[in-house]
Amino acid sequence: SELPIADRTSTDPYVSVYLGVQRVHKTQVVPKELNPVWTVDTGALFLVSCSAEEFFSFSSGLVFRVMDYDSLNQNDLVAHVSLTQSELLQMKGDRVSLPLVVPPDIQKRNPDQVFHPKLNVRVRKAKPEDVEFMKKLNSIKGRGKYEGVHAEASFVSPKKNRVHLLKRETKKVDGVTLHRVKPRPDPTRPEEETKWMEQSAIDAETMKPSYEWIEAGNGTLGRIYLEILKCDDLPNMDTSSLTDAYCCVIYEDAIVTTDVINDDLSPRWLPWSERAFVFRMNHPSSQILLGVFDYDVSRTPLDVKQHDTIGRVSVDVTNFKPGTVYTLSYNLYESVLDNDRQPSGKVTIRLRMEYDLQKVSLGALQPRPANYICLSSKKDFKVAYFVCNGEENINRFAMEDLTAYRTELESLIGLKWNIRTALMTILFWRGHREIKVFGWKIKLPIHSALAFYLGTTLVEDLNRFPSYCFFCVFWLLAATNEYRMKNPSPWHGSMTLFEMWYTLLLNKDIPDDIAEFENEGAIREYEAEIERHYEQEKALAKETAERAEAVGDFLKGGSSNPEDVQEDLSTKVDGGPSINPLAAALLPIQQALGEVCKVVRIARSLLMWDESHLAFIIANACLLLSFVCLWIPWSFFVRWTSRTLVWTLLGPWMKLVDIYVIPRMFGDNADPDEALRQYA
Repeated sequence: SELPIADRTSTDPYVSVYLGVQRVHKTQVVPKELNPVWTVDTGALFLVSCSAEEFFSFSSGLVFRVMDYDSLNQNDLVAHVSLTQSELLQMKGDRVSLPLVVPPDIQKRNPDQVFHPKLNVRVRKAKPEDVEFMKKLNSIKGRGKYEGVHAEASFVSPKKNRVHLLKRETKKVDGVTLHRVKPRPDPTRPEEETKWMEQSAIDAETMKPSYEWIEAGNGTLGRIYLEILKCDDLPNMDTSSLTDAYCCVIYEDAIVTTDVINDDLSPRWLPWSERAFVFRMNHPSSQILLGVFDYDVSRTPLDVKQHDTIGRVSVDVTNFKPGTVYTLSYNLYESVLDNDRQPSGKVTIRLRMEYDLQKVSLGALQPRPANYICLSSKKDFKVAYFVCNGEENINRFAMEDLTAYRTELESLIGLKWNIRTALMTILFWRGHREIKVFGWKIKLPIHSALAFYLGTTLVEDLNRFPSYCFFCVFWLLAATNEYRMKNPSPWHGSMTLFEMWYTLLLNKDIPDDIAEFENEGAIREYEAEIERHYEQEKALAKETAERAEAVGDFLKGGSSNPEDVQEDLSTKVDGGPSINPLAAALLPIQQALGEVCKVVRIARSLLMWDESHLAFIIANACLLLSFVCLWIPWSFFVRWTSRTLVWTLLGPWMKLVDIYVIPRMFGDNADPDEALRQYA
């Protein structure tokens, strides 16, 4: 990164690696780039093999020479760096930024430039499986497809089949409309059999199992089998033809793409196309990020035309059960911000998970690792950035983003009804757990009985307070888990606490069998009731705000209408909006609201069991701590800690500390009060 300019305007860098005087590797040239990125395609990965005697015989280990390619003259040395043998042996494969040394002749060519070039490398001792992998990699180079290569090493761009403009897409045979099969016919059957098919036959073929699977990622907790089946109702992003759709999927350290389906607003990826991927799971809370794009061909190497973004979706797999095959449809949106956004079509996927719940539960305790994706072009980087973040950019001011953050926080008003209902259920002993006794249905007020027991025992023995605090956290999570299970939608539910304990202890999966449109009527009624409660709370909050505003206007004699402030946030010239003069002042507010929204999303995901593995661990940890703290004599510790502090810090001997200790700490000539103030 930050290479100096070696030619007139830029640099055409490549890297030569030397072991002693022998060159052991050379990357490909990245034309006209001062921040080049090398991938597996361009020679980023290589293996050095030599004897120990030969390795230690050289004055230095590996020497990296960054060169500037010149087709007419001699190639110039741009920068260099070396690693000693001891440094190489200590490296464990972590990413390391090495500062490059720029030769004097390059510095003379750029007298006004301050040089801070770096070379980012990963080095580790090769294992036997690494040697086998390199053999396999070298054997398949040039085929255009890598199997088992994760995104930290490679990104294979989407491939588009070239279709002649005069080729027709449909034809009629005996009154039946046939469609050209895209991206190509089934290679395992005669071409004429699958070159033209009815739409119903194409839809039926789409749902069949995939022929080949592309493995990606380097996790060890489990596997996720993902198939991109189809998209529907995509917008037309081209002017002379229809959308050339493809999907890009990012999961942890893996990034993959499907085939491009030419000229189709409802593309289908058939079983013999590149649509099926196996992701190796590294953390149970990771989400599958999927974006749909319109493929645009780069006519020349200097063409900077980007693939048009259509929409994206984030698939949370935390509550999916292993062993269950899910066929899911999601709306596509350009932004993650919920501010009157409109869907840009729909994508349908098929997903199945395999993992060991015991390993996954332990893996949830680890922080989610940061993943770095190496991309060789800005075009591919734009694709990956949109898949991960959408159109949202917290570091760029936009009034739409600020309004969306405010709307997201205002949506928390709906929780007031849930909180009020929960408090009234506990306070008035309203039954909530239904059981049958001799054919009679009885609702037991379990929460009220538990609250009564905790309260009566706590006032008699305050030593239980720490234990009850931990137990209340478990109680809250158990209650929210129970509330979540009341949703009639099988897709919205999570595993109950008892199911999780059963699966964890016996290590047995409990697969689901969900019918198409199961409980659709009950789901609509449930969602309508939730929406009705939200609108009631929203109207109540609006009425309260209007009363407060009226009181403020009466006391101040002015107007506090937010619409007046809204009109002043931007100026208009010739009927069009101009640059917002308050952007610099409002950007920190937008960023602060964005961070608050992130914290709220995390808290909500835990309380509502969206992050079910982490919520399960927290609930069980709090339950265990509540029993442990029950046997700790807290009153004894508090009493003796307080006695120690009072007798140590408030006694008359502190005068001796002021006379003899303070001058030794800050010097005899120093002002003790000023020294203590600066120290504090």
